[in-house]
Amino acid sequence: MLAFAFEPRINMQDTCFDLGKLHTNRKKMKALKSFTVACACLLLSACAGVPDAAVVKPTVIVRGVDSGQRQVIDDYFSVQPDCGNLGYPEIRILKSPGHGALEIKKGEVYPNFAKDNVRYECNKDKVASSQVLYESTSGFHGKDFFTIQVRFVNSNLRLLTYKIEVL
Repeated sequence: MLAFAFEPRINMQDTCFDLGKLHTNRKKMKALKSFTVACACLLLSACAGVPDAAVVKPTVIVRGVDSGQRQVIDDYFSVQPDCGNLGYPEIRILKSPGHGALEIKKGEVYPNFAKDNVRYECNKDKVASSQVLYESTSGFHGKDFFTIQVRFVNSNLRLLTYKIEVL
């Protein structure tokens, strides 16, 4: 935490004998106190206004998987309009699943761009992707969760929580 203190300096010899200077020094001290309070308020309001990344709520995605089977949960890719690979999105695991394991690997996938997207023609061929694979603990049935962060080549970030229904 940042704090500052002002130590006003008053020459007591001057103020003891000159009431005009005493009055002037009191005005200066009052102004100094007001300035100090204003700075403190400004600092506190600035700190309160800074968004914290931990406060950002992730998008929730629901997937169903078979128990004990390693499966691709999602693919992330960055594709140029001519279908060339811009690079692999970087995936970080922020919270691991409680009843299974994750693997991040490079792979290929058919994209699913909308007809009005300039990359629609890329849907005909596989593109390079970063894949998220999940495998539950053998015999586990129920719900599992994990959270990842995806950083695309253009530095866009996505925060995603997956709710896995293990069947």
